[in-house]
Amino acid sequence: MEIADKRVGLFKAFYQADLNQWYLVQIQILPEYQNHKIGRALITELITKATDNNESVALSVLKGSPARRLYERLGFQCMSESELEFNMLFHPVDRE
Repeated sequence: MEIADKRVGLFKAFYQADLNQWYLVQIQILPEYQNHKIGRALITELITKATDNNESVALSVLKGSPARRLYERLGFQCMSESELEFNMLFHPVDRE
């Protein structure tokens, strides 16, 4: 991802047609660009795209990561967990 022609991070998501959902794989933002709502804006854009097409968005987040609070504020719900991470899902029906 770039801001003013400068690479500031990485955003990876892919579409799983068999599940009718997007999977958010990874977000990395350079430290000097963190806490500027860049991640929130990217996730919100993905959620909007998914919602417009009645698709869900899934992700996993490490236990103890502060990103979990952001995901919950954006409407993701914990669907399951392992020893190390939470598996979360945003479903457009949940927002109606």
